Amino acid sequence: MSELIKGSFRWGVSSFQFAADFEAPRQGLTAIFGHSGAGKTSLLRCMAGLLPAEGHISIGNKVWLDSTRNVSLPVHKRNLGYVFQGASLFAHLSVKQNLAYGLNRLHRFNGISKFSREKKIESMAENLGIAHLLERNAMVLSGGEQQIVAIGRALLTDPSILLMDEPLASIDRVSRNKVLSYLQKIKGQLDLGIFYVSHSVDEVLRLADHGIWVTAGGVKSCAPISELLGPLGESLDNPGVLLSCTYKSYDHNFHLSEVKFKDSTLYLPWQVTDTSQAILLKVAAADVSITRTLSTDSSILNILPGQVHRIKELDGPDLLVSIDCLGTEILANITKKSAIALSLRVGLSVFAQVNSFGLYN
Repeated sequence: MSELIKGSFRWGVSSFQFAADFEAPRQGLTAIFGHSGAGKTSLLRCMAGLLPAEGHISIGNKVWLDSTRNVSLPVHKRNLGYVFQGASLFAHLSVKQNLAYGLNRLHRFNGISKFSREKKIESMAENLGIAHLLERNAMVLSGGEQQIVAIGRALLTDPSILLMDEPLASIDRVSRNKVLSYLQKIKGQLDLGIFYVSHSVDEVLRLADHGIWVTAGGVKSCAPISELLGPLGESLDNPGVLLSCTYKSYDHNFHLSEVKFKDSTLYLPWQVTDTSQAILLKVAAADVSITRTLSTDSSILNILPGQVHRIKELDGPDLLVSIDCLGTEILANITKKSAIALSLRVGLSVFAQVNSFGLYN
C-alpha cells in the first residue's frame, strides 16, 4: 500500500483564515483546484513550511509538522521541490548553472564526479527539451523556457514531494504539451508525489490521479479525481460540469457518435476515435437551457430529466441553476426573468437541454 501524505493544519491572518484536513497518496499526482482566492497557494506554502501553520503534516512515518510536540521542520529539511508561478531563476547564471544548483543541494552527490553530475544535467535538459539552451543566460529565455528550467532544477534536488503552483500558466502551447508529456511519464516512474495547483481542467484531467478541492478558506473534499468531476467543472472560470460517458456506436447516416451517460444516450457531432476509454465531456452552464416539459419540437437532441437541486444568484441578470440529472449535477446559466417565468424552485422536475459539448480527452 502506498504511503499517505496527511495534513491537518490551520493558518491565518486577520483577513484570511485557512484550514486543511486531507489524506493523499504519496505517489502520483494530486491536483489542487478551486476558485481564485480560495487558498490553493496557501495550502502549498503551509506544506512547504513557508507559512507558519499550526497542526500536523506527515509523509508516511516522517513528521514535518506537529504543533503538539513543538515539531516544525525548516524548509531546507523537508525533502521537497517547489516550482512557483514565476520561474525565480538566478539572473547571473546560465541555464546549466541554474540546473546545477538543484543538483548541488544533494549531499549525496558531493562525492560524485563532475562528469556524472553533468550527465544528469544533460539528461534532464534533454527530457525537458532545453538541451540547446544550456549555455544561455537564464534572463534571455522566454517566460515559458524559464519555467521549464525551474521545473528541471526542482526535479534535480531529488525530492520526495514536488509542489507546483500553476507552473504552466506562462508557457506557450507547444512547450506546455512537452512538459505535460514529461510529467505524465515521471509521475509513474519516479518515487515522487506531485501536488499540482491548476486552473486548467485539461491539465488536471490529463495528469491527476487524485484531487483536493479547495473552497473559500479550506479543503472541501479530497478523493480520486474521478469522484471530483462535478466540483472540478464548477470551479472553472466559466462554470460547467464534466460527464464521464462510454462509447456506444457511430451513426454514419447522420455523422453522430452515440455515447451512454447513465441510462441516457447522448449524441456528439464528431466521431470518437478512442472508443476503449471513458469519454469526458465538458458541459458549460451557458450551453444548457431548462424546460418544464419534454420538448418534442426542438432541434436540441440531448435532453436530460432532472430536479432542481439549488439556485445561486449571480451578479447582474443571471442565476446558476444546479439540476440533479440521474445522480449527476448539470449546471444551467439562465436569467432571473426566465427563472420567474418557469416558476423554478428547489425540487421541481425539469429537463436540461444541452446545446453543445466540449471533449476533454
